[in-house]
Amino acid sequence: MRRLFDLESPVMGCLFKVFDAIVLGLLWVLCSLPIVTMGAASAALYTATRRCLVHSESYLLRTFFSAFRENWKQATLVWLLILALLGLLAVDAAVFRSLAAAGTAWGGFYWVILALFCLVLTWSAYLLAYCARCQGTAAEVLRISFQLLMLHPIRALGVLLPLVGGIALALIAPGLIFFLPAPVCWLESRTIEAVFRLHMRPEDLERETA
Repeated sequence: MRRLFDLESPVMGCLFKVFDAIVLGLLWVLCSLPIVTMGAASAALYTATRRCLVHSESYLLRTFFSAFRENWKQATLVWLLILALLGLLAVDAAVFRSLAAAGTAWGGFYWVILALFCLVLTWSAYLLAYCARCQGTAAEVLRISFQLLMLHPIRALGVLLPLVGGIALALIAPGLIFFLPAPVCWLESRTIEAVFRLHMRPEDLERETA
């Protein structure tokens, strides 16, 4: 029993990870409250999840807020574009869904709009992860992240499904929104990091694994 609660035991390690995930979830929610800052908050979440949850680095708060400040300008700029696209598609989806319910031929476009919404939602994950990992102009971030998404359409499901699952769980049990962001980000990052590694230079890969 004493070994079970030893700070170095797997059980305590798991509990620390859960605690860190809750803290990250709280930070993400608080920093996302003005919706325009959700991009910078998501880039910071990605950085902190990779460093503190995956690689077990310390200083979770410092890591999150440092990444938030570093990505503030770039991530906010690209996020506003994504937010506008998602908002437009959401309105279109609502219109075409009503047309589908009325039995009109135009209602069939609802599924096209829904597919485009999922595409943009997945792109946003690649986009903000790229902001967290790489430097570049807003145009370069938009272009390269979209290219990575298009080059690996099957892998994109590994990004979309955690996002959709997380949103669904948060709608069913709103209290989970303070826990879900970090696990969802971790699941997404497994796919996104695998895609990034496919396109990284050998010297960069060696530096990452060193």
